[in-house]
Amino acid sequence: MKFSDKQWDFLKNVSQLIDFIDMIGWKATGGDLYRSPEAQDLKHKQGLSRARAGESRHQDKLAIDLNLWDQNGVYIPSLELAEEELKDKLAIVANYWRELHPKNHWGGDWDFFDPYHFERAL
Repeated sequence: MKFSDKQWDFLKNVSQLIDFIDMIGWKATGGDLYRSPEAQDLKHKQGLSRARAGESRHQDKLAIDLNLWDQNGVYIPSLELAEEELKDKLAIVANYWRELHPKNHWGGDWDFFDPYHFERAL
């Protein structure tokens, strides 16, 4: 499979995820899809990512960060929830994402908690 085919399959899953978010009455806006090596290293230096340049799926255009609002119009990061509470709140979206493809991963499952990150493994 060509790399562009992997990117295309990933974006189709992102489209399905966005449709699902809309169907459950939530809203999403896009964050990072592509990150340059310099931007990735800056995120790493700021402690916002464990990945360094060359290690992030964002550089492969196989990851996206989504800003999410719930069915009440509340911007989810504004809720001061503990990590487990946030995982519970986002479970419906995370589970749907994982079900779309066996290589889809959610950043909320990692030791480095990144609950707005959705990616496709190589």
